[in-house]
Amino acid sequence: MVGPEMFCEHGDLRGAELEGRDLRGAQLTFAHLDGANLKGADLRGASLVLTHLGGADLRGADLRGANLWRAELIGVLWEGARCPNGDKADIEDGCGRSPWPSSKPAQKAVDAHQ
Repeated sequence: MVGPEMFCEHGDLRGAELEGRDLRGAQLTFAHLDGANLKGADLRGASLVLTHLGGADLRGADLRGANLWRAELIGVLWEGARCPNGDKADIEDGCGRSPWPSSKPAQKAVDAHQ
């Protein structure tokens, strides 16, 4: 079931079409959302702890109060998104100004090992 309070820990939602969905409070810990379309999704208060979001489209998504602790955020599209702390996401740094990890430092680490 996709909707508020959704429970999908360890779920495989790679490439899922979730544009504009109401996912408030969803439990997506350890889920795979690589390449998912979450454009304009309401993810307020969602748990995205250790979630794989590589290449996901979060443009215009609302992540206020969401927990992104140690989420994989490499290649995420951020334009117009709201960060967990309420700030507007930076196109390049994502939510890097907040206490949650940004995609840019992680990408730099990957580039350094190539």
